[in-house]
Amino acid sequence: MKITKTMKYEIDKSIDVPWKTFLSVLRDVQYAVWKTSNIAVKMTWDFQQEAWSYRQRFGEYLKFSDLGTGNKSQSTDIYQRACIEYPNVSSATLNETIRMAQDRYKTDAPDISAGLKTIPYFKRELPIPIRAQQTKLTREGTKRYVSFALLSREGAKKSELPTRYNVQIRTGKGAREIFDRLVDGEYKLCDSKILRKKGKWYLALSYSFEAENPQELDPKRVMGVDLGIVKTAYMAFNFDEYLRYEIEGGEISAFRGRIESRRKSLLKQARYCGEGRRGHGRKTRMKPIEKLRDKVVNFRRTKNHHYSKYIVEMAAKHGCGTIQMEDLSGINKRDKFLANWSYYELQSLVKYKAKERGIKVVLVDPKYTSQRCSCCGYIAEGNRKTQETFKCVICGYKTNADFNAARNIAEPRIKALIDTELKRQEKERKEAM
Repeated sequence: MKITKTMKYEIDKSIDVPWKTFLSVLRDVQYAVWKTSNIAVKMTWDFQQEAWSYRQRFGEYLKFSDLGTGNKSQSTDIYQRACIEYPNVSSATLNETIRMAQDRYKTDAPDISAGLKTIPYFKRELPIPIRAQQTKLTREGTKRYVSFALLSREGAKKSELPTRYNVQIRTGKGAREIFDRLVDGEYKLCDSKILRKKGKWYLALSYSFEAENPQELDPKRVMGVDLGIVKTAYMAFNFDEYLRYEIEGGEISAFRGRIESRRKSLLKQARYCGEGRRGHGRKTRMKPIEKLRDKVVNFRRTKNHHYSKYIVEMAAKHGCGTIQMEDLSGINKRDKFLANWSYYELQSLVKYKAKERGIKVVLVDPKYTSQRCSCCGYIAEGNRKTQETFKCVICGYKTNADFNAARNIAEPRIKALIDTELKRQEKERKEAM
């Protein structure tokens, strides 16, 4: 199974031209991408309206070639228009921009026709598409370089600039490893993008590879994962009633608490800061506080990457072809704890990493999984004695509450079993009345 992923690298230096010149080229090309995207959508919309009107009047489909433009396809017609408007930009960049804009329009078309959406309008900060065949990756010692085309020959000659630009990028340990695998041919480079975020320019390199052979994994071997506050994650299995793993909770919330305390301190300082700092306005005074917010987001994302990796590794270690987790879609996203910790991010990362290993992720309804006895199946609120302790009121089975929930979640037919037990208990109550 082929997996496609993206790794973002910050552009650190321009090798062939001065940095200011390179940035100017990027801004010009990004402007052309923005304008071309909206031109493509507008022209696609116009033709669809014309075709619809023609069919209403004459009962026949109108072909684009019937318009007399000399072009058989609308994509070619839009491309010719874009070349007139932005002759300096690489033809590959214009073509890919048009394709992406039309794909977006096709996705929204049913809702547009139904009056549920307006035609897409792209904002100024659109990513610049770069084709894989026009992108070259190289390395020299600890340095990593990427070369790509931005300008057309005509545009480069006119502005006395190169068509291709070679840049040095920043790489961390994991990002460097992926880059080197691309250079060595272990991974295949796909069409990628250049994007701007918070004043910095990045290369979002897309790549693909084959997922690990899942033959050693048995889809009937299921690992259940219970997400919680005391324990970030508790793992249990449907083939071993004693096997368990856990990830301690509180690490992210503790870090957030420390940062929040520091943020409040800075806010107090900002009120009484001297004229030197106050003179630059609110934006300057708030900069350190915004950095603290970014620290929390980065820390949480890093930890969730670690947690998800561990969860998937434990499933693979025991030959589990299936991971079952709670379906969180019905939980209020405005819940304070969820907002602070982000179950959703962890769950999506588990799905992502599991797919790479050939492991299926199934979401189950979490209702009653914390109240059901994983030993005898009896469901009662009284079974959950405390946050940490579970003790069945019928059979007396006692264990960690999160472990009990994880064992229930690991059961492949858990929803059917819960429904059957609830009906049995309801019938029993009625007969006893």
